[in-house]
Amino acid sequence: MKSIVLALGYFDALHVGHQAIIEEAVNQSKNLMADPVLFTFDGDLGAFLKKSEGVVFTFNERLELLNGFGIKDVHLAPLNKEYLSISKKDFLDGLNDLYNIKAYVCGDDFTFGNMAEGDVEYLIEYAKKRDQKVIVKKEVSCFNERVSTSRIKKLLQNGRIEEVNALLGFDYFITGKVEHGRGVGKTLNFPTVNVDFSPEKFLIKNAVYAGYTFIDGQKYKCVINYGQAPTFGAKFCLEAHLIGYSGNLYGKSLKIYFNKFLRDIVKFSSPEDLINQLTKDVESV
Repeated sequence: MKSIVLALGYFDALHVGHQAIIEEAVNQSKNLMADPVLFTFDGDLGAFLKKSEGVVFTFNERLELLNGFGIKDVHLAPLNKEYLSISKKDFLDGLNDLYNIKAYVCGDDFTFGNMAEGDVEYLIEYAKKRDQKVIVKKEVSCFNERVSTSRIKKLLQNGRIEEVNALLGFDYFITGKVEHGRGVGKTLNFPTVNVDFSPEKFLIKNAVYAGYTFIDGQKYKCVINYGQAPTFGAKFCLEAHLIGYSGNLYGKSLKIYFNKFLRDIVKFSSPEDLINQLTKDVESV
């Protein structure tokens, strides 16, 4: 069996608290000559438990981030009633049947097994009998408050993107495919790309944001409209004006990064008023 150091958690946002666990697992794996493996669920755990309104990052987005954090293998736990109902001992036994676990790394609030009956104290007792290490990372605070996914979601709902990025340790982003839009932006001399993204994504505050994207390795600043475009009666969309870019991106995957809240979405009385505001938006990016 493969020797591993196992990072335990859900890791649904990969914020700075999650990254502290991952970094410790990667460091321990080097010391113990093992592979760093991350445990997570195969799907949206919150939605399965009917406690979620979406994910901060989709599974594919998280996989991409994990590669950058040094995690090369992910243990995908099945997301079903049977697995969530197993005892705390069976939860750990099942993992040990698959891997030669040298150490576990988790947060101090980690729970597991049926009705979350397993906790850090039980994990330490279990590991001691198997001569395995347990490294428990204390909670990480930012702005004098514990970093958590629920806190990040609340900030996203309020458009406080700069605070979100501080808690994430990187800029929030949405990945999607460029699709044909209304073409209104082009008539205003502010062409936009419309990005169709996963319905699993947590819905953030409808607003205009500053951000950026990369095309063929080159960075382009963006003015991002997330929500409706009431001046022209358009329904919800994610569209971005890429400053300085001209080209055809239809059908391509694009990652839009958000780094600043600019303003609320408003209905303008005329296209000229909208153009004046868009000019100011571009200057603010």
